[in-house]
Amino acid sequence: MSFKGTVQLIDEFMPHFLNSSDEKSEKLYNEMLENRPGRVEPCVIKQRSKPFQTMQIPRKIAKTRLEKKRDKFILKHAEA
Repeated sequence: MSFKGTVQLIDEFMPHFLNSSDEKSEKLYNEMLENRPGRVEPCVIKQRSKPFQTMQIPRKIAKTRLEKKRDKFILKHAEA
């Protein structure tokens, strides 16, 4: 069940819970849980696209390239 669907279901039943005895609240609770016949939702996480590129070269080479870029940037801006 979706979060929004759960909130809507609780909103629908809440006034009845507030104005009922413990015994009746238990019956309402069971009725609320049965209020979704035939619903089956997968419990999985969707794969989200990442904001980073995938590593296509060995980490050691990538680190060396980044260090060279950083050093070049520092030297360029130090002269200015």
